[in-house]
Amino acid sequence: MSYEPCAAQRREVDPIRTEECRDVGTAVTVSAAAVRAAGKRSSWRSLVLFTLAWMCAPSAIAQDQPSQISVRDTGAVGDGIQDDTAAIQKAIDKLPARGGTVLFPAGTYRISSTLRVGDGDGGSNASSRNGIKLIGEGGGFAVSGALIPTILDWHGGAGMSMIAIHGQISDCVVEGMFLACNLVATTGIYMRSVSGCRLENVKIVNYASVGLGILGGAAPVGNYNIFNRFNAVNCVSQAPNSIGLYMDGDWSVQNDTWLSSFRNCRFEVTPDAKGGVAAWFNFVDSISFYRCHFTTYNPEGFGVIFDAIGNHDFPSGMAFYDCSISNTVVYESPTEKIRKNYFIGHGTYDHEVVPTHPLLIGVTDTGETFNGWGQDASPWTAYVPSVQGPSGASVTGRFKRDGRTVHIALRVQLGNAIGVLTTDLPFPAKLQTALAGAEAGSGRGLTVVTTAGVRTIRIRRATDGGVPGVPGEALLISGSYEID
Repeated sequence: MSYEPCAAQRREVDPIRTEECRDVGTAVTVSAAAVRAAGKRSSWRSLVLFTLAWMCAPSAIAQDQPSQISVRDTGAVGDGIQDDTAAIQKAIDKLPARGGTVLFPAGTYRISSTLRVGDGDGGSNASSRNGIKLIGEGGGFAVSGALIPTILDWHGGAGMSMIAIHGQISDCVVEGMFLACNLVATTGIYMRSVSGCRLENVKIVNYASVGLGILGGAAPVGNYNIFNRFNAVNCVSQAPNSIGLYMDGDWSVQNDTWLSSFRNCRFEVTPDAKGGVAAWFNFVDSISFYRCHFTTYNPEGFGVIFDAIGNHDFPSGMAFYDCSISNTVVYESPTEKIRKNYFIGHGTYDHEVVPTHPLLIGVTDTGETFNGWGQDASPWTAYVPSVQGPSGASVTGRFKRDGRTVHIALRVQLGNAIGVLTTDLPFPAKLQTALAGAEAGSGRGLTVVTTAGVRTIRIRRATDGGVPGVPGEALLISGSYEID
């Protein structure tokens, strides 16, 4: 059974990063976009551009830098008319290397180019600054217009992010802001190779492609995203094919996005955002969502996409607690599969569709289980192995697969003669592995070891290496081993 939508609904979002350094000290444009090879997905999917800017060379760190500064102190006005970009960037750059706070008093700050937080490249060059905190007066969730406390209002060109956090970087904060991308800025907030960071009370609207984009860094290993927290974050997709939350890593160097949490967040697709996606997950695992909404109001929109293409075995281990998810879609290939993801208290009160993929398991808010929640999701399968050795011996067995792990249970009934026994496994073993075994009558242990690349096992007595058991006795063997 296929769990993918029809061809007209499939889309691409692999970040493929290309960098061009125009001049030292000027912007570097990084586009994260792509169309996968023909045949994997349909070509209509929009290109997702995570374009952003940062300095090609780290700026010198001034002496006696304040640990807290207001953007008003560096010339920002916040009247929605004057371009405040340079003044805000100046305030960020004034912070010491070990961190500090930039305050945004209530107002509307006109932004024309990317605000850069950190000067890393997401690869071998870590940021020389950490602990940078951008704090506004509030995101204005329940108000509009001039009543919103702190607004960042985009008036730059297309193909850029409003805020870009460049790692490897740690302990950064964005809090209390409303980001108006005006259907021009490609991304509201872009984060790459970040650890211990926090977004809170932030609303992002009208982005051209992605509201909040979180990507793992390139080599070396360790440029992943970990221990990040997102509280009361709201991304509203209003452009066709736009994505509220996009999370990925770098599969080639195993820098994933993991061990982070979202609480009371909302990612929504408006009626006008045809083909929009509330959240899209790729090389991601061990992320927890508590009371979050992934909602589409467009009939061609998506709630959550789990995408295993290009990152086999992921997404995995994600947990959604008391969340409302309009629908779920899984992208897989014959060789690229997701692993288990969990839904506890999956909402059904607002016409949400219960997941049908067998590895999206859980229980609804009404107590109904789905896809094997509370049960053995991988039932045992009986098989009859062949046996070589003593005359008249027979073997009955059963196995079950859990990903690349195979669990087996065998019962060998000895015949009249005793000798070294060889019997079959259901699949060839990847590695040498010891299995548990015992003579049912005496309780003496058996030596049962798999051999890499072989489908048979040999059975001997553990104490002396001799032949097991006595005529007519049963031998019990169980355990688990890995396969390719």
